Amino acid sequence: MQFSESIFATRFNISRLDLENYLAEALAQGGDYADLYFEYLLTSSISIDESMVKSAAQGVSMGVGVRVIAGERTGYAYSDDLSPEKIRKAARVAAHGVPDEEARRLAILIINVLEGAFVLSRASRSTEALDVAGVAAIAAVQAALPASSSPSRDGARSEGW
Repeated sequence: MQFSESIFATRFNISRLDLENYLAEALAQGGDYADLYFEYLLTSSISIDESMVKSAAQGVSMGVGVRVIAGERTGYAYSDDLSPEKIRKAARVAAHGVPDEEARRLAILIINVLEGAFVLSRASRSTEALDVAGVAAIAAVQAALPASSSPSRDGARSEGW
């Protein structure tokens, strides 16, 4: 299949020139390599019990991941919004990356915070612990990135691993 026939070209009007521009944005801070990973996933499920349909569901998962490698640093950002401005923002965030050792520390911190929050939320039957953990995880990632690349709640999320 040619790119021009893909769902991203036909449904979201993304052209080869757009892809080149997104990659250029990702490499603008001196990265050695960048890639874009687009996803569009349709899911359907049907639950049948004793020959009776109990439930049916359908969903769509879509987005773009941007990865930038610059020496020992790897930056990654994701947006579930395929608008040009959100893809460019993800490219800018990924371009700044996080040094490998800092990324490892962040990954361990965030996994531990979220796992603990999940346990507390289940025990208390409340999402409060997850809400607090989410804010703390975002703050930890923002603190690790240069101020000009910090993620925000408007569609681009960054991970340094």
